[in-house]
Amino acid sequence: MVKTVASFVIFALSLFVSVLANTRTGTAQTRTDKFDLKIQAPIAVEVLPSGTVAVLESKGGLSVLPQGGTGFVRVKETMGFYTPIDMTSRGDGGHETILVSMYWAAAAQTSQMLSGIIAEYDVHGTQLRDWHFPGHVFRGITVDPSTQIMYLTDGTSLGIYKLDLNAAPGKAQPVPFAHVAGASLLGPIARDASSKTIFVGDLEQGSIYSVNESDHTSKQVLSSLGVPAGLAFDNIGHRLLIADATKKCVWQVDVNARRPVPVQLSRVLQLREPRGVSVSGEAKVWVADFQLDKVIVLSPNGTFRSY
Repeated sequence: MVKTVASFVIFALSLFVSVLANTRTGTAQTRTDKFDLKIQAPIAVEVLPSGTVAVLESKGGLSVLPQGGTGFVRVKETMGFYTPIDMTSRGDGGHETILVSMYWAAAAQTSQMLSGIIAEYDVHGTQLRDWHFPGHVFRGITVDPSTQIMYLTDGTSLGIYKLDLNAAPGKAQPVPFAHVAGASLLGPIARDASSKTIFVGDLEQGSIYSVNESDHTSKQVLSSLGVPAGLAFDNIGHRLLIADATKKCVWQVDVNARRPVPVQLSRVLQLREPRGVSVSGEAKVWVADFQLDKVIVLSPNGTFRSY
């Protein structure tokens, strides 16, 4: 009997240690440098300042395509007990990091208070730091590189928050920035640096709202979309790109037009459920298609390639 109890205690302790090893958003997972890997259910794609491309999968896989590389390299297999939602990046080309918004899945399943987290990784998948936000789940994140301020959308409160990434560890807290009147469920977010305008997508209404950074006022600029699951702003072409998950396309919009009208980016692309979109400095558009299990890049000349 004593031996049985002792064995159980040893087993319980080993299980506890295993759980602790995975609570830090999967940092115990080893890196698997596998080229030309199969992307699975991608939900976000991000072009870093250097041109490196990162893709985030629904189950927490994180992969990168280095500038000039021929295939994606998986740098992280899982986020542990957390479910990823969105991704952005920051850096100057020399030192770049990837930021992932996620929430604690177990809390959501048991109807407890949701616990959101932003985790920061280097391009090799090593976690550098994280921020925990009990009671918040941020569905969209983007960074102003000039100030290192992150803007975040809180779907339930219909608010946009900001977070100072330069704040001392343990001191950074999300601060309310703007309320988007008339919205139902805020999701993706993008920023036009030249006009200092923030764009957010309403996942329920199929609408796009703009928020003026100076006076924090908001207005609806587009409606009648499907589900705007991903947003990106092309600072070269001065256009907003929208990954529409249910209408199975990527829209491009001249937001400076008197009456902005969404135009399909390409009729050549046969998409099934685009969830993420990003644009490079060469005006290449990257799309993460959840159902196709692919990341697709569309060049300005109309040619495209799938990964």
